[in-house]
Amino acid sequence: MSRLPGRKRSLSITAHDAIGCKLSLAQKGYITDSFVHHFVKDPMLSHRSPVVNRGYFTRVSSIEHILRCFLDADDSPKQILSLGAGFDTLYFRFRDLPTIGLWAEIDMPKLVAEKAKIIGHAPDLAGILEDAPYRAAGADITDSGALVAAMEQCGVDVGVPTLVLLECVTAYLEADQVRRLLAFLSGHLERAVVLGYDPMSRPEDRFGVVMVENLRRRGIMLPSLMAFPTCEARAELLRETGWTAAECIDKNRAYTSLISPSERARIERLEFLDEYEELRLLFAHYCFWWAEKRPLGQPDRSL
Repeated sequence: MSRLPGRKRSLSITAHDAIGCKLSLAQKGYITDSFVHHFVKDPMLSHRSPVVNRGYFTRVSSIEHILRCFLDADDSPKQILSLGAGFDTLYFRFRDLPTIGLWAEIDMPKLVAEKAKIIGHAPDLAGILEDAPYRAAGADITDSGALVAAMEQCGVDVGVPTLVLLECVTAYLEADQVRRLLAFLSGHLERAVVLGYDPMSRPEDRFGVVMVENLRRRGIMLPSLMAFPTCEARAELLRETGWTAAECIDKNRAYTSLISPSERARIERLEFLDEYEELRLLFAHYCFWWAEKRPLGQPDRSL
């Protein structure tokens, strides 16, 4: 197991940074999110550059697109199991979709407690969660026993179609922990889709080396970043750990294939951006990946 205190610090830093970036999107008009400000300690410090805003918009919109595809596939109740959810507001924005039977979030206990405290002090958030199918529990997701207990605490039904969301999570784990987690999920859940988003880089990639060093200086460690350096490697990892119909695309492809032309045209008018080569290079170092787990005899299909 990796050094847990170091991973806890990395997760805490990035949880606060990610929600600050999402507030920047809302402030600039990229997304509509009337809840995100509750989770930002100092909204005055949330401003991000046009490159960062474009990147986070692509991250948020692509994940939401795939989530909606899953939830809207048919009328049956479904579960969302968000591992490493941080301060994300996805449930509050998706709550009206009728196919959400359960929305469960599992993260480090300290982050779960901090999020619960913020919700408890915000009447609009607390009111939404009254009698809502939302549950949260604290656990180390690399400990399968603790993860099972947290899933049971949240009421996760392993037989109900479930989308497991791992948004910028596996890069913070050791490579063997990533393999064990994905294998556990494919073995434990009967009908599931796993969806993830992560940075990626080759050891000889100068851009990636600089990115890792910059993050390290901020106290953020990514131990498995270069263990799965390409989309092909990530898809193979999914197949090796019991998943089928595995796909992985980089952020450049996600921007053009998962976001509509009209939406791209709208957000490209929001801020002047001339660092297109930098943006393409940055986007080439992040990927979205997903795969399925089906009961025996169920026909193959993809998102």
